[in-house]
Amino acid sequence: MRHLLFATLCFCSLGVFAGQRYYVAPESRGDGSGLSWDDASDRLYSIIEDAQPGDIIYVAQGRYYGGFTVKNGVTVLGGYTVGDDAPESRVLPEENTDRGSILDGCDKYRVITQTSALDTPAIFDGFVIENGSATSGAGALIMDGCTLKNCLVRNCASGLPAVGEYIDKAKGVVIGADKTSNTIDVVSTTFASKLCQYERAQYFAGNANTPGNARWRIPTAEDMRAMLSYPANEIIGSALKTNGCKDFGTSKIWTATETESAGLEGRYVADLRTGELMPMNRWQYCRVLPAGSYTESVGRTAGGGIKASGKATISNCTVTGNKATLGSGIHARNGVYIYNTTVHGNVSDNQLNTDDSVIIEEETGIAGITADSGISPIVSNVVTTGSEIGLTSPGFTSYAIHSVSGQLIAAGSIGENGAVTAPQTRGIYMLSLSDSNRTSTVKIIVK
Repeated sequence: MRHLLFATLCFCSLGVFAGQRYYVAPESRGDGSGLSWDDASDRLYSIIEDAQPGDIIYVAQGRYYGGFTVKNGVTVLGGYTVGDDAPESRVLPEENTDRGSILDGCDKYRVITQTSALDTPAIFDGFVIENGSATSGAGALIMDGCTLKNCLVRNCASGLPAVGEYIDKAKGVVIGADKTSNTIDVVSTTFASKLCQYERAQYFAGNANTPGNARWRIPTAEDMRAMLSYPANEIIGSALKTNGCKDFGTSKIWTATETESAGLEGRYVADLRTGELMPMNRWQYCRVLPAGSYTESVGRTAGGGIKASGKATISNCTVTGNKATLGSGIHARNGVYIYNTTVHGNVSDNQLNTDDSVIIEEETGIAGITADSGISPIVSNVVTTGSEIGLTSPGFTSYAIHSVSGQLIAAGSIGENGAVTAPQTRGIYMLSLSDSNRTSTVKIIVK
């Protein structure tokens, strides 16, 4: 099949609405409301959750821990200096540095999560996205309406669930995962209906009504500390609500004995109103929130750095050092737009395809792949493996094809038929066309 390469541009317009401005810094300032740099908040997750369509969040340089949500119509901009929100003052991510605004998943959160298509476009612009962990899309899981722009996505790995992921078979939300033993800890979504003493709490916890091989218990003090910490408390609570379950509420919840050597009469409870762990005697009445553990083998994972679908957009990003079975860098489906994005140095355990840093699912593809610079040719449609790519821009005499990691795939002269043969392996490639006076580099998708 013969495909034509022609000169055009694809523009994606994003609706912009005037809204509230918020300001976030690594350390809270003033009253912490986030309404100015002087009152900057240190709780990026909460600011995003409270924002409304049209709002803009300015994030100062520094490190922010946890997972963050894509909010309908909300723009989140990184790289600023406290007190200065001028665009020209921003510090954008660079490889092999810790410059700018860093969103750190701590190897237990998916860094950016979108749960549904958006009515109004949302943007994350100017962030290092690193150390994400999730079943898929460990750095970012995005879909219709979301744009990742000027981001560096690195050192994320798909595999076990992230803290805050809802596990349907366990009817609960993940509070932790151990990659060494593939053990997943979840919290049940059902409170005991009545107050109870510790022995009765043990009975309720041990008989939590969930399928599978989960072993249920009263949460340990360590479990409760993890759940009550920021942003885990907000992420887990939000996941419970999103899945139609009860949130933590303001009860006092039984926990297991913290230590036998503490000289206390017996038990601890978590006061969800204050977020404190408190010693109490074994005869006092509190509620029980069952926690469980189960093991699960890791199957085929997708999107170590980014998993994108629908009309999501990835623009001017670098994706490197991520891990997954398929699409170790990017896994894309259903018409994702990718512009001027470098994908290299990602690691796959897929033995069937050793160069799968970018995976385009069959019969879906990616639309709108633009050239690297200026008004240069772009691919009007997806080409198939081994097909001829016809060149409508005349005069080019030679070509070179590189993988997105920079490996030379093919090179030669352009014949009289004005065509270049596409690579035999699916993926995204860089096609350079040149003559004595000019060079034009374009991205092609081969399916």
